[in-house]
Amino acid sequence: MLRVLGEAGIPIDCVAGTSVGAFDRAGYCAGASLEKMQEIGALTASRILALDASWLGLATNQRMEKYLRASHR
Repeated sequence: MLRVLGEAGIPIDCVAGTSVGAFDRAGYCAGASLEKMQEIGALTASRILALDASWLGLATNQRMEKYLRASHR
């Protein structure tokens, strides 16, 4: 969506997102290129999107938490 709006010359004044969309919009606001965000997304998707069984429900966020902790060292 960001790419299409940019190519159409439509200015973006405000962004919002949830889940992975929030990470995407944060990268955009931080000045990352769409190509860089796509590259990062492709590299990390397999690390954080796989489902792990949880005794509380269908999945846990442990993979994402581990990835985010490691990326901030």
